[in-house]
Amino acid sequence: ITILYKDYTEILFADQCPEITNEKEFVYSDNLQHPVLLNSYRNYGRRHAHASYFKDALGIVHLRGLVTGGATDQKTIFFLPRGYRPINREIQPILVSGDDIGRLNIYQNGKVETQVYQSSWISLSGVSFKADD
Repeated sequence: ITILYKDYTEILFADQCPEITNEKEFVYSDNLQHPVLLNSYRNYGRRHAHASYFKDALGIVHLRGLVTGGATDQKTIFFLPRGYRPINREIQPILVSGDDIGRLNIYQNGKVETQVYQSSWISLSGVSFKADD
């Protein structure tokens, strides 16, 4: 089971959990998924969160992780499976290397693509949207 602070900024695993004194501060998720990265994208590594996603009890999908690489002519990072796709196309701001802002497109068919040029890393953390159940 994965335990998350309600703001979804930090994921703690069972062996790293602080003593929980107020369970209302946390959200529980047992469906953390790791996508197959495409087009030469890979996890950044170096103790950073790997690309992943989960759906909370309210049906909100949350992305997280830091990726790098990617073919210059290919923007697709990965595909989300059914049940984790947005109701409508989502356009979300993301952080990229150089303290810049990039754009992440998430399509109804599950395609997650970036519109970032010449970035050494891309953060997926903080992206969330309502799933089309």
